[in-house]
Amino acid sequence: MDIFMIFAVEETSEATWLVDAWDEYTIDGNYDGYLAAVKKAKSENESVSIIKTSINDDKVLASFKPTEIALATE
Repeated sequence: MDIFMIFAVEETSEATWLVDAWDEYTIDGNYDGYLAAVKKAKSENESVSIIKTSINDDKVLASFKPTEIALATE
C-alpha cells in the first residue's frame, strides 16, 4: 500500500510536521478530497512537500488480529 504524506516545514526554524496522510485506496475513492487536502496544506503553511512511502498490507492487517500472550506459570 502506498501512503502519500503531506509534510510542512517552517523555513525559519526548519521544524517539520506531518500535516496529513492519504493511502492510495482512499485517494482512488476521493481524489478531489486529496487535492483539497494538498491545497489546504499549501494555503496554511510556508512550504509543503508530499512524500510517498510504501507499507506492507499484510503487516497492517496483522495489527488488527489478537496477540497471544503466554503467561508464566509457577
